[in-house]
Amino acid sequence: MRIGWDALIGLVPGFGDGAGAMLSAYIVLEAALIGVSPVVLTRMVGNVALEALVGTIPFLGDVFDAAWKANLKNVRLLEQHLAGPNRTRRASALWIAGAAATLFGLLIGAVMLAVWVINTILTALVQ
Repeated sequence: MRIGWDALIGLVPGFGDGAGAMLSAYIVLEAALIGVSPVVLTRMVGNVALEALVGTIPFLGDVFDAAWKANLKNVRLLEQHLAGPNRTRRASALWIAGAAATLFGLLIGAVMLAVWVINTILTALVQ
């Protein structure tokens, strides 16, 4: 398995993840200047955001950086968009919908957990 510069830069505490995200943003910016559709750009930003978010977790984030390879995913998306824009736009829209559904599910789960914890605490205090 090859490890890119982004994963190596991410090893520097406090600096690496931010610098890696800025380098990754360059690919997204170039894609925007070429005229890639907003849906594909959103997916590209999602790849970078996920890598940056998980990258903040010590050790696990570094392993995720090395495995996820947002930059390679984004370059591949750019190439696919240039070869077949409609197909890439549809696939990206499905990816975004799946990500949104997952986040919504996590939000609902967190709210339900919070309600359960508050209910359990209040029940224990009343008894």
